Amino acid sequence: MNQQAADDVAERTTLSWRRRWAYRFILLVVIPLGLLAITEGALRLVGVGYRTSLFVRIPGADAYTTNPNFGRRFFSRALNRAPLPPHMPAKKGPTTYRVFVLGGSAAQGVPDPSVGFGRMLQVMLAQTYPDARFEVINAAMTAVNSYVVLPVTRNCARFEPDLFIVYVGNNEVTGPFGTGTVFGRGAMSLGMIRAQLAMKTTRLGQCVDGLTRRLAQGKGPAYWSGMEMFLDNQVGFDDPGLVRTYAHLRRNLSDICGVARAAGAEVIVSTVAVNLVDCPPFASAPHDGAGDAFRQAEDFPNAIAAYQRALETHPDSAELHYRLGQCFLATDRLAEASAAFAAARDQDRLRFRADSAINDVIRDVAGQWQGRGVFLVDAGRHLGRAGQAVLPGNDLFYEHVHLTVEGNYQLARLMFPQIVQGLPESIRSQAPASPAPPTQADCLARLALTEWQRLQSISYILSLMAQPPFTTQLNNGARRKRLQRQLDHLQQGLTPQTVAAMTQQYRDAIKLAEDDLPLRTNFLQFLQFAGDLPEARAQAQRLLDALPTNAAAHFEMGMICFGLGQTAAAQTHFQRTAELAPDRASAYAKIAEFMLERRELDQAESYCRKSLAAQPDSPKMLRAMGWIHLARQQWPEAVQALTRAIELRPGKAQMHHDLGLALRGAGRAADSLEQFRKALELDPALLTARKHCAEALTAQGRPAEAVRLFARGVRAMPEDVPLRIEYGLILISANNDADAAAQFRQVLARAPESVVAMNNLAWVLATSPDPATRNVIEAMTIATRAAEQTQRRQPETLDVLAVVQAENGQVDDAVRTVQEAIDLLDPARQVHQLRGYQARLALYKSGGRVSEHRQR
Repeated sequence: MNQQAADDVAERTTLSWRRRWAYRFILLVVIPLGLLAITEGALRLVGVGYRTSLFVRIPGADAYTTNPNFGRRFFSRALNRAPLPPHMPAKKGPTTYRVFVLGGSAAQGVPDPSVGFGRMLQVMLAQTYPDARFEVINAAMTAVNSYVVLPVTRNCARFEPDLFIVYVGNNEVTGPFGTGTVFGRGAMSLGMIRAQLAMKTTRLGQCVDGLTRRLAQGKGPAYWSGMEMFLDNQVGFDDPGLVRTYAHLRRNLSDICGVARAAGAEVIVSTVAVNLVDCPPFASAPHDGAGDAFRQAEDFPNAIAAYQRALETHPDSAELHYRLGQCFLATDRLAEASAAFAAARDQDRLRFRADSAINDVIRDVAGQWQGRGVFLVDAGRHLGRAGQAVLPGNDLFYEHVHLTVEGNYQLARLMFPQIVQGLPESIRSQAPASPAPPTQADCLARLALTEWQRLQSISYILSLMAQPPFTTQLNNGARRKRLQRQLDHLQQGLTPQTVAAMTQQYRDAIKLAEDDLPLRTNFLQFLQFAGDLPEARAQAQRLLDALPTNAAAHFEMGMICFGLGQTAAAQTHFQRTAELAPDRASAYAKIAEFMLERRELDQAESYCRKSLAAQPDSPKMLRAMGWIHLARQQWPEAVQALTRAIELRPGKAQMHHDLGLALRGAGRAADSLEQFRKALELDPALLTARKHCAEALTAQGRPAEAVRLFARGVRAMPEDVPLRIEYGLILISANNDADAAAQFRQVLARAPESVVAMNNLAWVLATSPDPATRNVIEAMTIATRAAEQTQRRQPETLDVLAVVQAENGQVDDAVRTVQEAIDLLDPARQVHQLRGYQARLALYKSGGRVSEHRQR
């Protein structure tokens, strides 16, 4: 073969080899990618899947709000968490300084984001630099950690940020991909996590994820039940998974700083402050209780010595560290108390609080970026500082991590000087070089924080603390009583005069900030409480004009329309709520609860069934159906629904209580008593369960056991006024008037204005067959005081006053007084009460007395 022929063969061979590889590439890469692209396009075309961007354009406006589906990449649809819905202009104005707040629920401002630290900062900056516009966009979400905050940062970086504030760490272990998470797998490499999240930005990836979740049904929570979901996910201090978690936090946080700086924004990274002093551990390694007797006897030196010895053999017991901290605090050894409380937090096996290692990582990352536009605010070391000790407690936190109004202000104060230093010179020149932040009072006046809002926050926290794992914490009952006292005080302050003053407070604040949507939201909710539904409707419409696709705004409008009798409009808004909400089952559940509160049983049942159709095993809705059946006295149906709810979500005291009511209605007295006892076992502070349990025992001819049941409760919770009142009533039913009178006297010593205690004490003193207890003269003084305190507008006080007057021989006065009580009753709604008063009126006219019937 000549050279030319050989060259031709070689060329053909080379072309053939290239052609083969080209074919392989087309077959193995191009065609599959093309098919994937076609499939992806088809899925998008038919509307399968959801958008994954954080922000979406508001229809008809050159502005953006948050995408309620954003969280579905990290949570299941039923567990989806959503960011707050702002109204963010697409383009900044020339004098606008835009800040994004990133993090979890503490950064969001739970329980009241309208007075979170981001809002405090916005007011501080606006008051200090009135010629500039400050947009503080709260992009924080509940239950998220750095794995979620990094994509949030990337999304925010597209919208001309000037500053990012990163306050993240409390959910690092329990949030998505953490060691103690319930939201899927936690033990993955960072590369795998990021690849999975990237895959779910495609509709095809979302389909695969949905299929995977359906196949894995039953392996994770099917509904949101808060911190209770994590009870079985305890993580010890030496768990090897924590090393991975801390390493991932370091990388995520560094990447967050990198993304922010690449967008031209500065970054404030803050360590995380938590409640150390007044938040006992949620879960602890066991210990033998050494030192407890000394501590209870307030022998603190011996208690300290005993706890220190116990820690030598149980160094991982969070409760031992916490109790040691309490003893150090009681003896003013503050630095040692601070160290012990911090150790208790670090050893807590339910890791809902940022620990020392997490805060150390935050400090290290900030140090690595020092001098490159990243600044550290060390809230973990400075919030709650007392000399050389860090002792944050109930003055700054509602429970474990959520800041009180005062706590949010203090955190904003810590950040304010650093923000001021980074402002452009055009803004900084408007004020002194180092301006002092506005006072807390000034900030709260601009935010229109009312006592009604404080009441709502405390109500939310109380409901939270009535659930596990709070119910298993040391001193949970006492902490709930403290909050209940605050709540009672706030409720007593809601008079017509204060409601009018708060209405004006909102109006004055809105005049200064017409486009403040959180402020308008608070105002419309307050107006609903105050009963001014037409004005509430006007405020809701302003909210919908700004955020027409916001499900929560449509729900508010639906409630208002329903209250105005505009049923068709209400149904339209409720339907729109369900269409816009990421999870229709939850939306229908919310509407069902609203209808149930208003005793609209048919409507409530309709929405319950819609919710159950989408999520058949929802304990909340099954319990709601149980309530509906209870209200209709459909006992077998109520028993069935509540039994199923308990099977799905065991350990809920209130559910066992409700099932007890259903069983009692069905005539199953023994089973009913068992459920009431179970409810008390789960929550000793559940007064209605104790009351029904005692009633059941009395009905079975066991009054002595009923008395002992309440006596144990009073010994365990001696400051509980309602408990003592119910104990007094049980003692009366057991014919123990002397002890009953003693209980009511103790109530009045603690709560001198308690009309209920006055009424019952006066009744016992006036009608008791026991001469040693009977004292009609004292009863007259007490009953008269109760009637005067209620301005003779409460039928119950007048009825008791009439009883006492008759016992004192003032028959004509008794007749006039009980007639006065009858005139105050609504004959249509208070039939049973009316019959009782009329019977006593006849008794007095015939010269009879109530005590004669008691004696018989």
